Amino acid sequence: MAKTYADFPLFGGRPINPGLMGPINEWAAEVNDHDPGIWPVLKSHVSQGAGSAGASRGTHKKGWCIDFKSRGLANDTVRRMVNALNIHNSRYFAAVLRLPGEAGASEHIHAAFHNRENYLRVLALIGPDGPNYIEKKLAKRK
Repeated sequence: MAKTYADFPLFGGRPINPGLMGPINEWAAEVNDHDPGIWPVLKSHVSQGAGSAGASRGTHKKGWCIDFKSRGLANDTVRRMVNALNIHNSRYFAAVLRLPGEAGASEHIHAAFHNRENYLRVLALIGPDGPNYIEKKLAKRK
């Protein structure tokens, strides 16, 4: 039987795990202090919350991961989005820019909530480059 997410709260119009609402509110306050103006961009570019899209290979099933549309956005906007998601050394989320063809995906930002599904894998993708990770990815962007 397919899981339904009708009882999950919405973030950017997409269902997310109910346990994310408190942390998202804390994170929003910190993001607004750090980079005013990026919060509405993040909320308006949510492309997937909880769900079971085939390309996600189960990472969104429990609603702890969020994808954000990035295709067509300027590099500076994508950089600001990723940096906002990775604020305070990934205290809330670990986020990576996925380019076309990586894991069968179209371009998007994938964010995994701290210590939940896929979080350690995302941290591993960021790797030792840390904050410089996004610059290397943006250089490969078409």
